[in-house]
Amino acid sequence: MRCSGALAQAFDDEPYYPFAPYEEERMPELESDSLLFYRAVQQADDLWAEVSAFRFSAVSYRRRGEDYALSPVLLEGAEVSWRYLTALRRLQAETRYVAGARPQVGRLSVGTGATAVSLTEYDPVPGGALALRAATRNYRAGAEGSLAFELPRRWHLAVTVDGRFGRDALVDGVYTRQTTAALRVGRRTRGDGYWTAVFVVPFAERGLRSSSVEEAFMLRGSNYYNPAWGRQAGDVRNSRVRREGLPLGIAAYCGRIGGSTLLRASAAVETGIRRQSSLAWYDASTPRPDNYHYLPSYFTGEAFEAVDAVWRAGDERYTQIDWAELYRRNRMQPDGEALYALEDRVERPLRMQTAIRIESEVDPQLTVACALRVDYDAPRRYKQLRDLLGAGRLTDIDHFLLDDATYSNRLQNDLRHPDRTVGEGDRFGYDYRTVRCEVAADGVVRYRSDRWTAEFGASVGRCVVRRRGFYEKELFPGAGSYGGSSRLRFTPYALRASAGYAFSSRSYLEISASASAAVPDVEDLFLQPLYNNRTVDDPSLSRRYGAELGFVRTGGAFELRVTGYLAATRDGIRTTRFFDDLSYEYCDMTVRGIGRLDYGAEAAARLRLTWNWSLSAAVGAGSHTYATNPSVWLYTDAGNELRADGVTSYMSGLRPGGTASLAATAGVHYFGRSGWYFSADASLVAGRWVAPSFHYRTSRVANQASDSPETFALFMEQERLDDSFTADVSAGRMWRLGASRLSVTLSVRNLLDDRRTVYSAYESDRVRRLRSGAESFYRPFATSLLYAYGRSATLTVSYKF
Repeated sequence: MRCSGALAQAFDDEPYYPFAPYEEERMPELESDSLLFYRAVQQADDLWAEVSAFRFSAVSYRRRGEDYALSPVLLEGAEVSWRYLTALRRLQAETRYVAGARPQVGRLSVGTGATAVSLTEYDPVPGGALALRAATRNYRAGAEGSLAFELPRRWHLAVTVDGRFGRDALVDGVYTRQTTAALRVGRRTRGDGYWTAVFVVPFAERGLRSSSVEEAFMLRGSNYYNPAWGRQAGDVRNSRVRREGLPLGIAAYCGRIGGSTLLRASAAVETGIRRQSSLAWYDASTPRPDNYHYLPSYFTGEAFEAVDAVWRAGDERYTQIDWAELYRRNRMQPDGEALYALEDRVERPLRMQTAIRIESEVDPQLTVACALRVDYDAPRRYKQLRDLLGAGRLTDIDHFLLDDATYSNRLQNDLRHPDRTVGEGDRFGYDYRTVRCEVAADGVVRYRSDRWTAEFGASVGRCVVRRRGFYEKELFPGAGSYGGSSRLRFTPYALRASAGYAFSSRSYLEISASASAAVPDVEDLFLQPLYNNRTVDDPSLSRRYGAELGFVRTGGAFELRVTGYLAATRDGIRTTRFFDDLSYEYCDMTVRGIGRLDYGAEAAARLRLTWNWSLSAAVGAGSHTYATNPSVWLYTDAGNELRADGVTSYMSGLRPGGTASLAATAGVHYFGRSGWYFSADASLVAGRWVAPSFHYRTSRVANQASDSPETFALFMEQERLDDSFTADVSAGRMWRLGASRLSVTLSVRNLLDDRRTVYSAYESDRVRRLRSGAESFYRPFATSLLYAYGRSATLTVSYKF
């Protein structure tokens, strides 16, 4: 229970000096209170996360198959995005991985754990650092600097600025323009309390790459093929660009309100704007070059040979976006109405969180903690016109209904401003806000004797979810789209208990169990939140039950943690929107009763061979499958008419995307007295599968759309992905210049330049319709793939003073 103290060593400045020599930790002499003898081993953090951090980033990988929401970043108890973590480390925030088995007051952990970030543990250490960086992946050049001051009257100040710019050297169309500035100010009170305020302001513009199908990658002869760009006047222009400015502000206080009682309080606000552009087409053919209608496999005979030759020749008018053709077709429209446009899907997040936590040491063996927190999350989303691409105007109507025999007389997106002409920069299409407000109370009780530990944590809350529409859509007039929806109320909870026994000061065994019920994502609770207030039927909490058994062994030169885990989830819900090729209309699909079963074991170890050589290793093996056959409801997007009423989706036994049956890594690290340092590690991820479609495996699709047992098997089978093996190395030299140091580091990822590894893959919910005369045949769409990067390098020159 600390909120102050002198910093024992410099803050973690990994980009400047990644391989600091290992120094033996000073151990206190054994005192008469034997509790001190065992406490260190009883408080072990998440060694597996520490050892494996960033080593599996070559592929989309979720530890233990858990959703990312179960491994949050907690900044003084407030849940924040990973994007702020680098800046917070530059500001000397205390960062540590927290094992999921340990109840944490303020945010009860029930998943794989969390990254806990504290601003009140230590004062910033005066000094600064500068770094220059050259890279081949995502950007070309970067620079950053940080500076910390100790001011009069116990004030402290730390600032950092980071910028990254340039085009990706491997993938066309990908680039980064990013600047992040952050400020931390704090003051220590006379009673040794500490308050601080932090502001992080990131601005970024990133050209993205899109997934594609194996046929397109093969025809282009490169797994770096990116269909999202094309040339305009000789320059590369990307249609998928993410632009965001998302400031974060947080104020926190830590201080004692009694001899053994600690008070922590925090309030955080995240706001700003996030835009992502994409091409749109209105009553026109798709401009995406790798659409199946434009690939050779769609054609036969001489047409196949001609299209195949064009693709293999790399004619960018066909293999990439033809911007000139889009402008030409727009300008040919007699009424000036746009056929094609570039639009931004905009989100204005607004999340406010506050928490008050009190922790009291009743006696040396018993600690009691409680917390009250409020979380208000109300993002606003709308569409904005970025570029008319040479057209004269765009009318704000639902162009997808122009040829609809039933709804073509109900086209208005904004009934209160019918037939409004949209100009560049105007909002159109949809405009709404979702609100999620939760109040929760947490409590944790910890007991420690000389060898035994026991902990129990409980959390219960009340959550209200609703949608508020700012456009009245003609399809759903009045309260069907405008104003507030009905309120959905939930009572989420979490329970976790653990017990442990220390065999000695170096060996510790712990068992834990948890149960929780969580509120589904807001987007999963509405049929079509863009313009519909209709909630899903019978929404329910998603339930999770878990258990862990862990063993920890520590020593002066060796550390080991082995954990076995079991997790079962039930009553999951997911809502998606897509074009249903069987009914030939846009539909909203709700899947209810999703269940998962995940079990396996993890082991992580660190070994110091000598003062300058060390080894680390981590391995996780497990089974991750869908454990139930959920039910699927399908509604028409235009009228909420039922197309499928609770049909079964045969998912049991299939593997979720982003999971792996085996993930292993091992590394060696060296630091020499002369200042040379070196690190190498190898990582394996095996047993990965394409993310399966719930829609494919319903009787409605697999049975009705199959014309043979072979076709039925295509819909029901799940494709396995190749295993991923990567080797990464880093080497550098450090020179001490008095109290300062200068270092040069070269890091190479995927040293073997394996470009065949699939980063992620998923099945489409759409069904491909093939015609032969008067008959129609159905087949699954080709799997969408995104390949991992090959060899990439980063050179960093840094100076710390």
